[in-house]
Amino acid sequence: MEKVFYFICLYDKNTYSQSKFILSVNIFKSFLFNSSIPILNILNSEKIFFENFLNFTEKFDYSLAYISQSKSFLSGIYLEKYEQYLYGNFSELLDQEYYQNNLKTRDNYVKYGLKALEIIICEDIRYLTIKYCNLPKDNRIDGISKILESEVKLADILIIIQHLVRDWYNGTLTLMINSFYDFQGHAKFMYTIIFFCLIIILILYYSIIWKTYEEKLNTLLKGSADLINLIPQVIKNIIIEKFKE
Repeated sequence: MEKVFYFICLYDKNTYSQSKFILSVNIFKSFLFNSSIPILNILNSEKIFFENFLNFTEKFDYSLAYISQSKSFLSGIYLEKYEQYLYGNFSELLDQEYYQNNLKTRDNYVKYGLKALEIIICEDIRYLTIKYCNLPKDNRIDGISKILESEVKLADILIIIQHLVRDWYNGTLTLMINSFYDFQGHAKFMYTIIFFCLIIILILYYSIIWKTYEEKLNTLLKGSADLINLIPQVIKNIIIEKFKE
C-alpha cells in the first residue's frame, strides 16, 4: 500500500506539473492577445497576468522537485530513465518523424532534459512580457501585433510545447504506468509464492503434527472399544434399557 501511495502521489504531481505549466503559458498568451477578456473568470486580468509572470516557475518547479526525489515509486531502470528525461536527452519520447525533420532546430532543446527546456520557455516569456510592458500604454491594445512583427519567440514557444513538452509528459506518464504494472507483476508473483508456501506448511503440519494426534486418538478409541468388550452382555443390555428409558 505504501508503494501504491507513492505511485498515486508521483502520478498526481507529474500531471499537475504539466497542467500548471500549460495554464501559465495560456494565461500569458491570452492576456497579450486580448487583455480585456477575464482570465480564470477574474475581471482583473492584469493582476492575474503579473502574478503569473512573477511566479511562473513556482508550481511546476515544486512538482519537478517532488517527483525527482529518490524516495519515489520509480526504481531501477525506470528511475534511471526518468532522471535521463528530466536532466538529459529525451529525444526517444518524441514523435520521431517530427524530430528527424526538425533535428537541426530542435536538437539543442532536447539534449539537456525538460528542466532546461522549461527554463528557456520561461525566459522567452519573461522577455516578451517585459517588451510588452515597455510599450506605451496607448499602444498596448495592439501590442502583441507589434511584438510579433519583430519576434518569432511566441510561435516557437507554442510549437515547442505542442511537440516537445507534451510528448515529454505523456512519455513519462507512460513510464510511470509501466513501472506500476511491473511492480504489480512482481507483487502477484510474490503473493503466489507465499500462497504456495502456506499450503506446503499446512500440509506438513497435518502430516507431521496432526497425523500424530490422529494416531494417538485412534489408539485411545481402540482401547476404549476393547474395554467395552470386556463388559458382560447382561450388563450391556441393562445399560441399553436405561438409555431407552
